[in-house]
Amino acid sequence: MTDGQKKLLHWVITAIVVLLSFYLSDSLYFKENPLFNVIFLAEILIALGFGLVYYFWFLPLINTIGKFINEWVIKTVRSAVYIVVEDIVSRYENRNQQKAPQTNDLDKIAKPLVLDTSAIIDGRVIELILTRIFDNSVIVPSIVIEELKHIADSTDKLRKERGRRGLDYLERLQKSKIDYQIIENGSDGYKDVDQDIVRFVKRTNARLATCDVNLSKSAKARKISVINVNEISDLLKPPMLPGDKIVINLVQKGKSKDQSVGYLEDGTMIVVESAKQYIGQDKEVVICRFLQTKSGKMYFAEIA
Repeated sequence: MTDGQKKLLHWVITAIVVLLSFYLSDSLYFKENPLFNVIFLAEILIALGFGLVYYFWFLPLINTIGKFINEWVIKTVRSAVYIVVEDIVSRYENRNQQKAPQTNDLDKIAKPLVLDTSAIIDGRVIELILTRIFDNSVIVPSIVIEELKHIADSTDKLRKERGRRGLDYLERLQKSKIDYQIIENGSDGYKDVDQDIVRFVKRTNARLATCDVNLSKSAKARKISVINVNEISDLLKPPMLPGDKIVINLVQKGKSKDQSVGYLEDGTMIVVESAKQYIGQDKEVVICRFLQTKSGKMYFAEIA
């Protein structure tokens, strides 16, 4: 249909709308109740109004609604296709993993070890790596290096020392014969470093070494194998049982009225009952009981 024919058809339909509006308004109401007692005044105004609305607004409105519906249908169908394809791919990958259960243990052994910022600053896991207790290759994401440099450049003295300590550990690792590499992982800044690390470990099918409890939980929720340095340290501590004696320095008062507190070299807290007067002194104490916490064991003792 040519443009001239379309315009002619549009005019014809507009004329039909005008005539129908005139006829219906006249027959339904204004024939018996003329506006201002003027015959056909209301009918003409209504007919002209409907004609103008149809001629100038009706078709553009229909075209707009049609485009919106068309785009909505396309987006909905596209989203549905993506979801179905993603589900099929996920099922296929899971089926392949289930078909080869014998290789899972070997895969876990061969997984590289990714170090996060807290593990590097802590240093214990690097000492273990240098003893070759871990046979995995070691990976440090570039975002971790950036965060260590950011901490080392801090104006806060303690943070600055922690950052420099972490960089010193990395230098030791680099000078060793350990299979060690830095991999670019990309990041949007320092606001979401933990999630950047988790995504990187998941993408590289690696294991994560960390001292960060929250990062450890987040990684485990994503089914990532995690080596929590604090948990390893807690397992390697020689156990103290009720009745064991130990000499500690009491450094501060406890929560209760007569308690005092001392610490072992590894940071384990010893709470001593009825020993407030001995603060600042070395005392032999007898272990009475212990309490398991998220960060390790806390012991309760009495003066021997």
